[in-house]
Amino acid sequence: MTMTQDLSAVPVVARRGAPSRGARAGDPRLVPIALLASLLLPGLGSVLTGDVRRGVVILTGFVLSGLLLLPLGVPGIIAMFGFWLWGIVDLYDDAA
Repeated sequence: MTMTQDLSAVPVVARRGAPSRGARAGDPRLVPIALLASLLLPGLGSVLTGDVRRGVVILTGFVLSGLLLLPLGVPGIIAMFGFWLWGIVDLYDDAA
């Protein structure tokens, strides 16, 4: 079948793909699991729900603030907590 052929003769099931089992990115059933994952590792919940770029930014900020600012003491702890909290709140807002 070429790109110029009409797809009206193709059955709907074949056009949509096979039905899938389990949760995929963007599935509302995945949100509770993503929230738990984000509690353990900042940004992981965003990656699981399909927002990979945001998840990588949150995780990178968390790790860099830990490596660069944690030796300073309180500012590093505040920065790490901020990135961790950002990941959870952002995921919760997307779910609502």
